[in-house]
Amino acid sequence: RSPAIRFRASASTLPPCLLIVRSVVYTAVCSEPAGYSQDPERESITDTEREVLVTELESMTRSPWTCLERRIALDGDTFVVRQDKVLDPSGAPRQYTFAQAKSDFTCVVPVDERGLTCLVRQWRYAWEASSWEVPAGTLEREEEPLTGAQRELLEEAGLRARRWSLLTVLRPSASLAVNSYVYLAQGLTEHSPDREASETDMVSRWLPLDDALEAASNGRIQHSVSIAALYLAARALRSRSR
Repeated sequence: RSPAIRFRASASTLPPCLLIVRSVVYTAVCSEPAGYSQDPERESITDTEREVLVTELESMTRSPWTCLERRIALDGDTFVVRQDKVLDPSGAPRQYTFAQAKSDFTCVVPVDERGLTCLVRQWRYAWEASSWEVPAGTLEREEEPLTGAQRELLEEAGLRARRWSLLTVLRPSASLAVNSYVYLAQGLTEHSPDREASETDMVSRWLPLDDALEAASNGRIQHSVSIAALYLAARALRSRSR
């Protein structure tokens, strides 16, 4: 068995903000939409109930916002800060400030034949804290998401994969305009990592995917895209094993 790390934290050790977030997420997941009733003795939902659920998840096709002027307030290495003049959905004028990434991101959940995954830890300067995450990074100029995912997996974790699956595309924040491509990587072989100069503090660790999910649920992993990626990978693997 590869060296593994285990994360442990009880609810009492979580910061109040995380307890609130967990409570809100639990309430949102468990709340029943209008027209939907759950019978504990029934294993499936009716076609009418399914239609209600799907209808509630329909996307808007037209923005209720009107952009009057686009303005770049700050032009950084990897992001620009925009301060646009807009009319909000009520028609009121206001300034809308948000960050826009100059490139999209990609992240990878590698899972081997034993059900182990590989996480990396690095210091996040903006957070003033270290962070356990799945291998991830910024796409290079005109780089395809899959190519970027393969490059990041090799650079950060020293891994190559024979099988790749795109799980979804995430948008991690309403105040950040960027796409994060989430991949599941299988059929792994180990190689030497080739990390950037800013990643010299990075370490990688193998652990069971279930332990990574526990770490994501108890607050030990706080990187939001990594949390979503781990759960998406676990769901995909469960679906394939049925």
